Amino acid sequence: MAQTIRLVPVEGGRHTAAQISGSKLMIIPGMGHDIPTSLIPTLVDAIAAHCETADQNSNPADVTQKAEPTG
Repeated sequence: MAQTIRLVPVEGGRHTAAQISGSKLMIIPGMGHDIPTSLIPTLVDAIAAHCETADQNSNPADVTQKAEPTG
């Protein structure tokens, strides 16, 4: 029997999400230290949606350009 090792108790994730305005909590049953390849599309979609939301809410005037590397 495989042992399930949780990185963070679900209750901790719920508490954290409740403290962050506009947060979205995604609970993946049985998720442990590894990322099963079958979950990669789900995770990619969640990350892409997060980035799209952040992009829609950003103000281009607030973005600073990175300094060019020297040397």
